[in-house]
Order: sequence, then C-alpha cells, then structure tokens
Amino acid sequence: MRNSLYFKGALLLGAFALWGAGCGQPPAPITPPVVETPKEDIVIGATLPLTGELAEYGDSWRKAMELSVEEVNQDGGIDGHLLKLVVEDDKCDPAMASSTVSKLMTADKVMAVVGPACDDAVLAAAPLAELNSVPMVAIAAASPKITSAGSFIFRLAASDALRTKALTQTIYAENATDPVFSIFWENTDYHTSVRDAFRAFMTDKGAKLEIDESFATSSNDFEAIAEKVEDVPAIFVSASPEITSQFLKELEAQKYTGKIYAGLDQLDGNIMKEIAAEGADGVKFAVFSQAASAAYDKFAVAYQSVYNEAPKNSAAQAYDAVKLLANAMKTKGANSADIASGLFEVQGYKGALGDITMDENGDLTNSSVDYRLVHFKDGALTFETLNQF
Repeated sequence: MRNSLYFKGALLLGAFALWGAGCGQPPAPITPPVVETPKEDIVIGATLPLTGELAEYGDSWRKAMELSVEEVNQDGGIDGHLLKLVVEDDKCDPAMASSTVSKLMTADKVMAVVGPACDDAVLAAAPLAELNSVPMVAIAAASPKITSAGSFIFRLAASDALRTKALTQTIYAENATDPVFSIFWENTDYHTSVRDAFRAFMTDKGAKLEIDESFATSSNDFEAIAEKVEDVPAIFVSASPEITSQFLKELEAQKYTGKIYAGLDQLDGNIMKEIAAEGADGVKFAVFSQAASAAYDKFAVAYQSVYNEAPKNSAAQAYDAVKLLANAMKTKGANSADIASGLFEVQGYKGALGDITMDENGDLTNSSVDYRLVHFKDGALTFETLNQF
C-alpha cells in the first residue's frame, strides 16, 4: 500500500514538473464574455385615421412617423434606447380617439402620443392626456380651442386663429373704405371658433358686422340667407367644403356681386377645383403654405425612396413630431414630464415643416407659419404669399 501511494505521488510530481517546464505558469481562469442586457425600448404612440374618409392621409402620416423612428434609431436612439412606435386607428372619430389614447397611455405605457389628427378628436382626447400627464402632439388639428386644451397638449398645425387673422388682414385691407361684413358659419365647434376669431379681429378694427348668422350642418337650402345679403359688400363664410359649395352656388344664383371670403380647411387641389367649378369664382381664402427648405426636400426624397410615393399633406408634421419628441428626450429626459418641458422649449428647430418654435400654449408661433391667399378667378387658382403679422 505504501509503495502504491508513493508511486502515485511520484506520478503527480512528475506531471507538475512537466507542466511547469512546458508552460511556466498555471492557466488563467476562463472568463465568460460579458453580454450586455439590451436597454428597454422607449414607447411612443400614435392615433391616426387609418380607416375612414381620411385613411389615405392617415396612412401617409403613419409612414412618415415610421421613417422618422427608423432614422432616430439608426442615429443611436435615445441614450442607447430604441424608439418603438405603437399605432392605433381612430377614424378621426372623437369617441374612438378617446379610446385609443386611453389604451396607449394605460396598456402600452407610452411616454407621448402623436395625434389625433382631427379637431374634435383632439379635444375629446385632451382631458385624458392631462389626467395622465402624457404629452400629446396633434399634427393636423387647427381649431383655436386646442390652444387652451391643456398643458400637455401640443400641435404642429397652425391654429386657425392665426390663419383667420392672416386672412382678416387682407379682407380688411381690401375693404378699408367700406368695412361692412356679414358672417355665416356652420354650427360646429370648429367653425364656431373660426367665426369667433374672425369676429374678434374685425371688431377690434372697428368694422361693422351687419349679419352674424349660423346654420346647421344638415342645412341644404341657402336661398333665404342669399336673399339677405344682396346689398352687403363682403361676406365671410366658414363651413365644410361641401356646404360652402352649396352656399356659393346659391349666392351665384341670386347674382350676388359683393366680395366673398371663405374659411376653408383641409383642402387639396382637387377639392378646390371642384368648388371653383361650383360657382366660387372670385372667392378668396387663406391656406397654410409649406415652406420650401432643404430639410423638407431631404424628408420628401427619403419618403419617396422608402415608400415609392410622395408624402401627403401634413406628413411633414407627423415626421417632425417624432423628431421633436426624440429631441426633447435627449435634452431633457425620457419621461413624460421632461418631454413636455422639452417641447415647450422648442425654438427655431429646423424641421421638415420649416423653422419650428412653440409658444407658451404648445402652439406654433406665427413666425413659424406661412400662408398663401388663394383666389378663384376665371375657373383657375392663383396664389400669393400673405405678409407676416
């Protein structure tokens, strides 16, 4: 037994001697590679009209947002966190928008929401954003009422109070020698707010308002109204494009010869031409003018390259909304309160929309907005840039 143990001991000593002669030192312990745990995604939401009458616009806005998210992530995301976009369909319906915003904030735990797009949908969802202290950035809503909708409500469409003011400057200047007007407006929240803004601006200038009359959305007979304005030198009408078209046809039938101005919203070239063909000759209105810029051209080229189509109206706002949220996260923090704080501090941001500056209400300032005066004349459309005010 003793000899056996001695023999085994000698073998071990010999092995160590050989190992020492070959390597010189004991082997280093194997350290497993360090695998970093991926940082959590930062989730933002969007509620858009992906079905319904504005579906083609909603689809373009979604694509613009996805392009913007991809660019942010390719640039490193937010301190290593990737942006994740969750999109819901609200059809521009106020009740659906409330439901989608609630779902995004409570179930998806988003840090911010882009949308809704339509005025009534924004106003319906705004209380939820305020209740949950989650910033909501509307991209196409223009109602003046949104200005006071809450401290977490922002938008990248100019308030129609600004557009109405821009149009009012021209209306008053063209009628300064006889500033007498009549206002006709569709009895909805949106058109009521436009009428209120027009009335306030004109009253402030000392103009005389001869007739101030609303009509129901279901109205289709404007003969009685047209008969009232025979001797009124200028008319302002704020209504949907369809109702405006009917109203203008009746004025033409009554051979009205005064000046006509319209507060038309969300028009594209085809709708404008249709209205022009329906008796709108001589009518003037103001529309937002997309500023020409290298930033917009870069966005449009990238959009075309990815989707093989041109971006629709307000797609630049959807694209910029994501970039502004990402910028706020990088500079202030990725929680909802910091994002809201960062949005209020946006000054001269060079976006696809142009130079973006937010005011104390979360609205674009008038310096961020360009308008053009559209004039129907001899069946064609002419445009001129309105001066800043």
